[in-house]
Amino acid sequence: MRVFHKWWLLGVVVLAGLTSSSCGPSATTGPLPSDDQLRAMLDEELNYTYTRRSLNLADNGAWQIMHAVLPFGTHFKVYNGDQPVAAVQWVLDGNRMKGWTLQHGTENLGGRRGLKTLVEPGKIGQGHPEQWLSILAASGIPSTQKIVYDGRDYQVADLLRQGLWDTYKGKEASWTLMSTLVYLGPDAKWQSSDGTDWTVEKLVAMEADQDLGNSACGGTHRLTALNKAVKARKLKGGDITGGWKTADDKVREAIETAHRFQQPDGSLSNNFFVRPGASSDPVAQMYSTGHTLEFIVQAIPDSELDAPWVKRAVVKLCDLFHKTRNIDMECGSLYHATNGLKKYRERKFGVWPYPDESTVVPPVAVPGGDHAVNEADRTNALLRIARALERHSKIPKLEELKEKDDREAVLVLNLAWLTVVEPKSKKFKSGTMTTEEVNELSTWMEKSLDDAEAKLAKNPAVAQPDRQDAPGHLTERGK
Repeated sequence: MRVFHKWWLLGVVVLAGLTSSSCGPSATTGPLPSDDQLRAMLDEELNYTYTRRSLNLADNGAWQIMHAVLPFGTHFKVYNGDQPVAAVQWVLDGNRMKGWTLQHGTENLGGRRGLKTLVEPGKIGQGHPEQWLSILAASGIPSTQKIVYDGRDYQVADLLRQGLWDTYKGKEASWTLMSTLVYLGPDAKWQSSDGTDWTVEKLVAMEADQDLGNSACGGTHRLTALNKAVKARKLKGGDITGGWKTADDKVREAIETAHRFQQPDGSLSNNFFVRPGASSDPVAQMYSTGHTLEFIVQAIPDSELDAPWVKRAVVKLCDLFHKTRNIDMECGSLYHATNGLKKYRERKFGVWPYPDESTVVPPVAVPGGDHAVNEADRTNALLRIARALERHSKIPKLEELKEKDDREAVLVLNLAWLTVVEPKSKKFKSGTMTTEEVNELSTWMEKSLDDAEAKLAKNPAVAQPDRQDAPGHLTERGK
């Protein structure tokens, strides 16, 4: 399976903001299916995705493959040539997968050396700190599981040790939080490399304080982490106060907002939790509805699984899966949506039975070989440019700054953008840039912003913008 779709479809939706503002969770599109019919719909789409949408090590990277692991765990197989191999075990055993990029970590963390998984631009490698670790945790991989890297044996726990050591104020810590909850629980405490003492509640409070509109994938991953944290706290009988209550309130409000912004056809807002929004593009609908439903089905109580608005969202997502069977889907959208359907199916109807492996269809050879640079990369680069524009709009103005170093940092950034971004803007807006040029521009924009923000961060009096890799809703400047 190739994993890209027409870049301009999503690019137009994201960059131009072409969404309508109708809403109405009470609107109907016909009678809801019976439980037997609903289970059959879910099983049909899950079976198709598992057996007919395959990935291979030649054309696909870890970003794509590990997203497929999210719903299917250790069952998911990737093709090495014409041979299916268990994706998780393949990388744990030290075999090569593009984008599975490790690095020896800090020495003597609890008597062991840490292991880093590097965050990399583009949809090949890890997109967020501890993202790979959280997927391993969700797949039931024990902390003692061996990981082979560079001829040395590590453990999964070494990934967590390094992630906790690398915690800092302002870190995008959603995946760190989810991993910590699985392996250490909600009462964990640790000290980071800068000497700061941390607790899970402190990490929860930091995450809950972030703006969903500027968070990855509309804030759905952040909300999923906060929901898991609050549930773990309640399960241990802890009081829901302080950071825990802030997180609980944020999760509850997001569920209510998703319901309020639901569209008449059952889809969930293309603008996530910011405002109502609809799109006629099924790919864009799957991105927003799939991500949002994935969060909702894990956060609502059992009594809400049969709520009409939830069922309509599930039915709509099943319909989107059916309509896009012949479309090469972007893996983030596809497999987060798959995870949402699977979790709903298992909460309502019990464990989903995996199809017989003999029914899995091998991938069809794709002319041209390696798709490391393809239309999915172009889409991602466009999104990164939009996000960089939003970050740039939040850089403090010169007249707001008093410190000489801060003024110099902003002057250098503005001069760089004037000499690099402005000359290329006409070609970019005309759509005549090649994929490589768009990638280069997005990487340069991010690097220049990173440098400026790092210098401004030395002065705690200067307000810093959120730093996320994935797009939130765009400001006027970012459109």
